[in-house]
Amino acid sequence: MESDLSCEKIKMLLSAYFDDELSEEESNIVKNHLYNCPECLNDLNNIKNVSNYLQNFSEKIFPPINDIALKVINRIYNEKKLTCNEVLEEVSAYHDGELALKLHYLVGDHLKKCKCCRSEYENLKLISKLVKSAYAQDSETLKLNRTTDL
Repeated sequence: MESDLSCEKIKMLLSAYFDDELSEEESNIVKNHLYNCPECLNDLNNIKNVSNYLQNFSEKIFPPINDIALKVINRIYNEKKLTCNEVLEEVSAYHDGELALKLHYLVGDHLKKCKCCRSEYENLKLISKLVKSAYAQDSETLKLNRTTDL
C-alpha cells in the first residue's frame, strides 16, 4: 500500500482504523498521516466522539440486563443443543428442506460449528449432485434411444 495516501483515501480508512480493523501496514500509514495532518486527525476525533456519544446513548436506552432477563435470554438461545448423532440422523432431511423450521436452524447451527458433521453433510451434497447428474445422463440416453427406435 502506498505510504503517501491522499486525505480522501485516509478518511475512507479512519473508521476501520478506529475499530482496529486495518492491517499493521495500513494502520502505520494512517498513523503517520494523522501525525502530519490536523484535518484528518480532527475527523478521527469526531469519529471517537460520535462513538462515545452512541455508546452512552445506548446505555440509557438499553439498561444493563438483570439476572432474570439474562437467564431467559440464555434459555432461549441454549434451549436445545443437538448431538452429532441427532444431526446425522436429520442431515438428509435438512438437505432436502424437509425439517421443521426450528429443527432446520438447530441442524444448520450445528453444521456451522461441527467440522465432522459438516464434512458428512458436504459428502451428502456431493452424492446428491452425482445422482442428479447420472439421472440426467440416463434421461438423455433414454430420449436418444426412443428417437432412434422410431
